Amino acid sequence: MSRFGQAAKWRLTAIGVLIPLAVVAVALIWQDYESRRSAIQTQLELQSAQVNAQLESFVGKTEGISEQVSQNFAILFPSVQRNQPGQILEDNANVYLSDFVARSESYDRAIVVDRDGIVLAASDRTGVGNRIPATKYFEVVAGTNSFTVSDVFIPKKAGPNAMFAYPVRDELGGPAAYLVLKSELAAISSQLDMTSGFPDSAKSGIFDSNGVVLAGTGYEAPHPGAAVGKNISDSAVWRQAMSRPTEPWFGPGLDNVERIIYFEYPENTPWITTVAYAQSELFNPLWTRVYGFSAGLGATVIGTLLLIEILRRRERGAWESLSAERQTLEAVMEGCNDGVFVCDISGKIAYVNERFKSMFGVQFSVNSGQDLSVLISNGVGEGRLDEENETALWNLLSDDSGSGRTTLSLHGKSMQELDLVSYPVYRWDGTLSGRTILARDVTEERKLQRLKSEFVAHASHQLRTPLASVLASSELLLNVDTDSAKREKWVGVIHSQALRMRTTINTLLNLSELESGRISLDSTTVDLSVVAASLSDEAAARSDMHTLKLDIDMDARYAICDRSKIVEVLQSLLDNAIKYSPDGGVVNIVSRRTDDGSIALSVSDQGVGISENEIGGLFNPYERASAQARGFSEGSGLGLYIVKSLVELHGGTVKAESTPGQGSTFTFTIDADDSVIGEPSQKADSNVWEPYVQTQREILGKISPRPISG
Repeated sequence: MSRFGQAAKWRLTAIGVLIPLAVVAVALIWQDYESRRSAIQTQLELQSAQVNAQLESFVGKTEGISEQVSQNFAILFPSVQRNQPGQILEDNANVYLSDFVARSESYDRAIVVDRDGIVLAASDRTGVGNRIPATKYFEVVAGTNSFTVSDVFIPKKAGPNAMFAYPVRDELGGPAAYLVLKSELAAISSQLDMTSGFPDSAKSGIFDSNGVVLAGTGYEAPHPGAAVGKNISDSAVWRQAMSRPTEPWFGPGLDNVERIIYFEYPENTPWITTVAYAQSELFNPLWTRVYGFSAGLGATVIGTLLLIEILRRRERGAWESLSAERQTLEAVMEGCNDGVFVCDISGKIAYVNERFKSMFGVQFSVNSGQDLSVLISNGVGEGRLDEENETALWNLLSDDSGSGRTTLSLHGKSMQELDLVSYPVYRWDGTLSGRTILARDVTEERKLQRLKSEFVAHASHQLRTPLASVLASSELLLNVDTDSAKREKWVGVIHSQALRMRTTINTLLNLSELESGRISLDSTTVDLSVVAASLSDEAAARSDMHTLKLDIDMDARYAICDRSKIVEVLQSLLDNAIKYSPDGGVVNIVSRRTDDGSIALSVSDQGVGISENEIGGLFNPYERASAQARGFSEGSGLGLYIVKSLVELHGGTVKAESTPGQGSTFTFTIDADDSVIGEPSQKADSNVWEPYVQTQREILGKISPRPISG
């Protein structure tokens, strides 16, 4: 899975955790809201019942007092029962009413009026004989035969008040007159305890049918409490009251604060009672829970995000580490010389490197459903597997143990030999999950093994043949009857065969030193003209069919090298030049300066030449060019390999150029010693070749081109 896919997975996990939490929280908050709303509604109804009970108690008390006073008044002043309109009662009636008001805390005036509204008696003796000003109320009173309650009256010269009327009955039980009690609103409010059991935010009020405040508590001006007698008919509360709601009203309160208001409409009065709670009673705990939950949810979200981020970073680190390991492994697999093939337990291809593809010549497609059979089908299709190799491959691929080894020979333009090894791949629990097949191209290795075997056989022959000659000649020398001429001949044979054996042994020793890395250089300044002259004279002694020519520039004469190693290199190249030009011809030794300042020394012949496709393998160990097919069977196949190794040990390069039938040229490079150019040759090389070191002119004159005699 990609990193983007992992990030999406973590996001979905976070959403899957947080959404249920949010849903549960919202459900709990909503449940809490509903329960608190129900509780507040119940409390509103209870508090409203309490206010109504107090109001009914006050009104009931007033009704009882009114009834008692009206009955006593009828007994004390029976003339009222005669129903004589306009008859003013004696002054004792005023005294009776005055005494009643003096004893009462709730009523500040009491009057008796006839059915026409004429005052017959009054506690304050004012207005007796006059019609009462509250005509509208009296119209209501005059039409009834029971206790009645008025709306609020607001006189110009007195405080707001309410009136209560009770009929003074005649002898027949009908209303002969009416007792009217007036009560200041402040007195009414003082009789009501509208705060008991209320929270601090609660408010209660009593209004008349016109919207005038009779009593209230907990409100601020201009509302009940500090605003008794004020008209609130233009308020939202009054407009709602006129709709006569049957359940708590959630709306703006009297002081424009959001409140929950409950309305009651008592049947025995024209008044309206209200109980109001601030909506904070409902919503503050709710918001507290919302804030608490939000904080908790926020902390959960942040914690979840932090946890996810930590897990993502750990996962990303693990993924990057795994990716780096995988990339490193793939880089190693792609860069290794062996073919790697990985498949699952069903044989489906999981990984294959380019080396494996190139070995089999098959374009595998990973994760496309291809299986192991593609090795067989494509291999057989190209005709690279014969029946025996196909069977061996099938046996390896069908091995249930997941392990095995086989060797395949693939046919084509050239024979290719492969070693296949199958390894089982196990899961963490030890069960088999697939297999890995390693393919190694052993073509060159097997070829080298064969060449080594041939070399050992050839070297044995090279040693055994001269050794047989030495033994035979030495046995003849032991014969005392042998004459001196024969003895000299046999001694010569022994000497030549011993030299032949020495050459073979030296080759083996050089190979051993090169392969072991024990060989070292003793570099000095070497005069190449002296070395070339000496070697050409030695070569001339071995052949009378070749002409040796030297062409050595003065600025390409002195080199810094190990003289013995360079002698061996030139000796090997000269021997090959003579050996592979059996018809004779000219052998040239040329020394020139190269563009980079080094010396290029070349040996060329006019021999059989080498084909172009064989030049690349000339410097490989144990290989010889196909000239051996023309009768040049002698040789170990190590000469040019040793030449190349010795030249590279000096930091130089060697190359071969050839045209079949026209000859070959071998060129190698070594470092020049510019410090002795133009100086006497003895500074460079005064040793066994000292007789040849006189001047360059003398040397070149001595070894000028000429046929080499036998």
